Amino acid sequence: MNKLLNSKHLHRTLALSLLAVMVILGISSASNHQASAAAGVAGLSITSSASSYQIGSTFTVTITDNGSDAINSVQANINYDSAVLTEQSISTGNAAGSPLTTPLGTPTVANNQIQISVGDLGNVAGDTGPLTVAKITFLVTATGSTSISPDSSSKIYLASGSTNSYNAGSSVPLNLTLTAVPNPTCASIGKTGTYPNCVTPTPTPTCASQGKTGTYPNCVATTTNNTTTNTTNKTTTTSPGTKSSTPGSTTTTPTLTNTSSLVISNIEVQNINSSSADISWQTNLASSGTINYGTSTSYGNTLTDSSLGTNHKFSISNLKKGTTYHYSLSGKTANGLTAVSSDGQFKTIGFTVTIQILDTKNLPIKGAKVTSLNKTLITDSKGFVIFTNQLAGPLNLTIKSGNATTSKSIDIGQISKTTSAYLPQNFKLIVTRGTVSLIYYVIGGLAILVIIGTLYFSRYQWKQEYVEVNYLVRKAFKLIKDGEFFSSLTGAVSKSELEKTSSTTVPNNQLSNTQNPTPDQVNPKINRLT
Repeated sequence: MNKLLNSKHLHRTLALSLLAVMVILGISSASNHQASAAAGVAGLSITSSASSYQIGSTFTVTITDNGSDAINSVQANINYDSAVLTEQSISTGNAAGSPLTTPLGTPTVANNQIQISVGDLGNVAGDTGPLTVAKITFLVTATGSTSISPDSSSKIYLASGSTNSYNAGSSVPLNLTLTAVPNPTCASIGKTGTYPNCVTPTPTPTCASQGKTGTYPNCVATTTNNTTTNTTNKTTTTSPGTKSSTPGSTTTTPTLTNTSSLVISNIEVQNINSSSADISWQTNLASSGTINYGTSTSYGNTLTDSSLGTNHKFSISNLKKGTTYHYSLSGKTANGLTAVSSDGQFKTIGFTVTIQILDTKNLPIKGAKVTSLNKTLITDSKGFVIFTNQLAGPLNLTIKSGNATTSKSIDIGQISKTTSAYLPQNFKLIVTRGTVSLIYYVIGGLAILVIIGTLYFSRYQWKQEYVEVNYLVRKAFKLIKDGEFFSSLTGAVSKSELEKTSSTTVPNNQLSNTQNPTPDQVNPKINRLT
């Protein structure tokens, strides 16, 4: 029984086998981590002249490689929030003061990311950082806190070996505060008082403004070619700017210039959904309100409220889902003052897109990585991923299954020609099912070899344990059959058993070799059960 329970050697062997497999896996993981950590030594920094900007204003950010190594190309993927910022222009090369003068593709702007790829391919030695990569100008379209940051998918290639040295941890984003336009002061619009209760000041009259000479109020009338009648004690004179005259006196009224201006402020776009939005603004003077809007700066749609007021609001409906709209605001006062805002933008809520990834046998692929710009989703057991709030138009996808990568493009927001309704945004894409990376086969093979080797060198121990267990089971059944099992457990042995085992007593010539013989040497069959 003691030998049956004593299998420490076997347990120890199996434990060492598992430990060997874990060590192999750990070394592989550590190597991958070290390779990844050593890959990046430089990042991208984003800076601007200020950290706070008003709605409707524009500002420029500079993207800089903040490393000190010589590089020959950069892929800068810059994330921003298109709900509050709109890209206006992108400058690279000489226009941005950058030595990276070779464009490696046209900059793209989509789904809250700007992708810029530039290099200096004519310079084999590369350009030593830090150096300017590009400059981007943005328009502020809404208020709030936001940031402009380099994406982790950006790349910085060293001149030596063309290895990617980009390190996301070394990158520096730009954090911004976007504010509303403050109300103007009465002085800023040529009036007195406290805004918005401004008062148009009465200009101090001058002799010249009355068509006279001298110092006001001691003005002297002048004779002009417009004098038509002279009578005794009565003179009628008509001068430029005079409204009326009466016989016997000379009266003039000055023509006043209105120095005030109409100002549009506090523009807000609210309650945006998939088909409508509300736009409101204020004017410093009572005026009418007009909004022009459309999918480009040509606009094409107009709404007007001719009633005069300082608070204006329009609700725009029948908009397209997942679409960028442009708008411009204007107003006109009763005395003809006008104001027009700069171009603004907003985006309606986009589409929910369901994509199923299938292999060439039309079977779903689980665990495939589906990437659209800076967003990556993993397919479920049925091969599905779901992208939300997508803009209408082409959606470019990269699908990775195992070691196979496939590029696909789908067109979002198509409209049925028969019902004029949006078609279901459900897509099935056929891609190549990849295989597991070679490293996993190597690790699995080594693990199998370790286990096989362990079993091979332990085969004698396994055989001995099997023989021992088999003998004990057979012996126990025999004792139970003879009714002597319980007595054998207490050390008592029947007479018949002693007689049967007496012939197996060890001969004297064997005992002479041991001064203190063990119980097994005296009677091995009896002591086998104790």
